[in-house]
Amino acid sequence: MFEALAAMSTGKVVILGITAVLVAGILFVLVVATAAILGPGRRAVEGAMRAVPNFSGEETPRGVPMSLKILGIGVMFLTVGLGVVIAAVIPNLTGWAVFGIVLLAAGIGLLLFYLVVAKFEKTTPSPRSAEEVD
Repeated sequence: MFEALAAMSTGKVVILGITAVLVAGILFVLVVATAAILGPGRRAVEGAMRAVPNFSGEETPRGVPMSLKILGIGVMFLTVGLGVVIAAVIPNLTGWAVFGIVLLAAGIGLLLFYLVVAKFEKTTPSPRSAEEVD
């Protein structure tokens, strides 16, 4: 193992070290975020969310159902994958062109998801506040 490391140039070893630090940092952030959302930190996050004022004008803001959130993630992955496929089919593209096509596809996916959510909110009745009930 160390023979391969010794055979590498200094630049490659530095890049490998930076990549290892970035991967370890991302994994640490993912573990901490998962613990905060699913574990004992959930109460702290909920308490912090209650402390944030609600400027939406509604008594209780309407939540987006979990199925709609999953749909948004699915649409995003689908359009990014479609952008990668389209970029792979077109010959002689530079790296920046491929990146641009993937970003364009992601933007189209977000726009489609926005249209779905807007239609969902139009068809879903808004929650009634305490004053309207009386």
